[in-house]
Amino acid sequence: MANVSRACPICGTPETEVLLNLEMAVLNNAVLPGTFSVVACRGCGFVYQDSKATLDDYEQYYRVFNKYDASPTIDKETKELFLHYISIFLRFINKDKCILDMGCAGGVFLNLLKENGYTCLVGVDPSADSANYIKDRGIEAYAGGIYSNDMPFLEKRFDLIVLSGVMEHLFDLRKAIINLGKYLKDDGMIFISVPDVNRYCMYDNAMSYYFNLEHINHFSAVSLSNLMQEFSFRSIDTSFYEMRFGDSTVPAFSSLFRKEGVSSVRTEKDMTSAESVRKCLRRAEAKRADQIRTIDALLKSNEEIIIWGAGSVASMFLSGTNLGRCNIKWFVDKDPGKQGKVLAGITIRPPDSLRGVKGTIVVCAALYSYDILNEIRSMGLDNRVIFLK
Repeated sequence: MANVSRACPICGTPETEVLLNLEMAVLNNAVLPGTFSVVACRGCGFVYQDSKATLDDYEQYYRVFNKYDASPTIDKETKELFLHYISIFLRFINKDKCILDMGCAGGVFLNLLKENGYTCLVGVDPSADSANYIKDRGIEAYAGGIYSNDMPFLEKRFDLIVLSGVMEHLFDLRKAIINLGKYLKDDGMIFISVPDVNRYCMYDNAMSYYFNLEHINHFSAVSLSNLMQEFSFRSIDTSFYEMRFGDSTVPAFSSLFRKEGVSSVRTEKDMTSAESVRKCLRRAEAKRADQIRTIDALLKSNEEIIIWGAGSVASMFLSGTNLGRCNIKWFVDKDPGKQGKVLAGITIRPPDSLRGVKGTIVVCAALYSYDILNEIRSMGLDNRVIFLK
């Protein structure tokens, strides 16, 4: 049992059970601390990340490190997921209803809604480039965020707000729901899609995909409902499914909530999420010995290595193993937001800088490992490739 810097963002309880303590290497000027804990609230059972970071820290982080997945298959996979959303919308949302996609990125879902006959669409995203891109394609869009207070022209306008892959990143959940409520009509709805913590343990994904600097809330259907009902939202549909990312599959669920007149203070304790995380950690521990042996062999050989991937997997191994003591020549990453930045004292380069470079390539990626391998080979590189995740 421990007291925390960040009280439970759902029920406010400051007492927790620590499930995992982590330390990760961070990019230069990343703002967020690399040391944090994953905890379970003693009050409601919600699993979340505790660190000394503040809301302002997270806001600054996302302004500097806007993340866009560069996988060659992401557009296809995103559309597969969004088609699942559309099947829900067609059951509950008339096509003349006004919809706000909060955190809309490049507007893929907005375009799909438009193609399916929805006519009143608005996107909001922290990236001005994304907002301009969407506007150029004929959809109303604005640069802003979930905590913004400078969009009064959107208040009381929407029948539905969409949050896809957003809530797991938000520091202040209660403030987020209060802000969203300003944009909804009196009987409005909120659609939320998040990773499903209760099924983390059923999929063989990298531990650092689930637990990293950015994924700071780990929802189950129970914990999400606990949050929303306090603000007078009742779930009218919950759907469980999988998201496919290259060679990996990630569990997720979505819930559609409708605004009702009376809030509820009743909280159903989440009795399963913490145990799911424990099972996930036991599985990761069973793989740890092989990963350490691979890294120690690279250290012993002192061969030059190039680490492909400057994200959560590399960050975790750099802090928790001998990887940082190996003969690292370069880091490479497809994310333009990381290129030119520094990790472990080494500048991150784009993948095309590898042409003609010798050395073992160590792929540190939670997702898309085989996509990366295919890209390496398509560049004409015959370097030895090792996978760590």
